[in-house]
Amino acid sequence: MKKLRDRSLSFRFIFVANLVLFSSLTILSESLFLNPTPTQAASATTDVALTLSSAISLAKSNCPNTPNPDDTATNNHNTLTLTPTNPTNVNGSFKSDCQNLKVYANTPGYTLTAKATSDDATNNLTYQDPTSVVPAPIIPTTSHALSNPQALTNNTWGFAVENQLDFDNSYTIDNSSNTYAELPTTDATIYHTEEFPLPVTNFKFYYATRVNSATAAGHYATTITYTVIGEMVPCQWDSSISFEDVNCVEPGPPSTPPP
Repeated sequence: MKKLRDRSLSFRFIFVANLVLFSSLTILSESLFLNPTPTQAASATTDVALTLSSAISLAKSNCPNTPNPDDTATNNHNTLTLTPTNPTNVNGSFKSDCQNLKVYANTPGYTLTAKATSDDATNNLTYQDPTSVVPAPIIPTTSHALSNPQALTNNTWGFAVENQLDFDNSYTIDNSSNTYAELPTTDATIYHTEEFPLPVTNFKFYYATRVNSATAAGHYATTITYTVIGEMVPCQWDSSISFEDVNCVEPGPPSTPPP
């Protein structure tokens, strides 16, 4: 009996050991097949930054032609000629003509300016032919301000922009009742907008003169300069891509990257 009891003890011991081993295998099996350990992985990110430079162009053509983008290269400088038909008329001979100007821009707004500069650094129409007369003949600019355009008086010249500022809403060529103003020698603001996207806007500039026999025969001229200044994009700083937009206005990025 003692020997049998020993076997029983031994048998029970082995049986318990088998249970432990089996239980361990079961846990191992679950670890391998039911709850797998995540595979090692690596990831990386990148940012794609687009820098689109601001672009502005002007296209112009004499009326009645409509300017197109090609005119920015082929028609950069041209001449608008006014020829009064009866300059000896005591009441004066009026002549006007117009020029279409189109603005193309991708900026968030722009300002259009214009100025007149003559050979004598004034905005008068200066005499272009050889002459011994001192001082040389001129056709003075009208004295009417941009805020108060009026019909031209004899022996003056002026400009207008249809439906802009305080000018008439509608102009016709050679209509002496239309109102005109002085175009300064410094940039005068004709139009300003801050909208975006910008429509392609056409501006119709009119130039006119009224002369009589008090103005000497010959050629007179001045140079008109149109300028478009685009509104700048606000500056932005993105430290994640170390990108700095230099075509912008303050408030903007610091001069050096933040620590």
